[in-house]
Amino acid sequence: MKLYTALYIVFSISLIFYLFFSNAPDESVYIVGFVLGAAFLVSYLMVPKIYIQGNGIILKNTFSKMNISANNITSIETYPIIKFNFRTMGVGGVFGFFGYFNWGEVWYVTNIYKKVKIVMNSGRVFMISAENPEAFVEEIKKIIQS
Repeated sequence: MKLYTALYIVFSISLIFYLFFSNAPDESVYIVGFVLGAAFLVSYLMVPKIYIQGNGIILKNTFSKMNISANNITSIETYPIIKFNFRTMGVGGVFGFFGYFNWGEVWYVTNIYKKVKIVMNSGRVFMISAENPEAFVEEIKKIIQS
């Protein structure tokens, strides 16, 4: 994610400088700067905080808070597989992958190499990142068994 974020920043600044020094109308510089800045800000605000609390998992970002009860989890596993994913609606690359992917999976992934796949009783799938995926999965499995 760091590479995508760095490329986005370099591209954005380069584009704004290009417009500024190419005699483009001032309005276009302001509009492009605003749109790129807004996209950057919204992406940053979507970065989740993921933690275990009580009987489940809390997913929280600036816009929402979601509780995943351990009682409703069918399966949980580390998911190191990296493959093509279809982005239905979400952010991909800048600060992570957040939103709906693969026709219904909900992603809160900040590190594509440290994913955890959670399948709910309802069939809904969550993909999240954990600093230590193996320990995270074991902790949730302990909660489920108790």
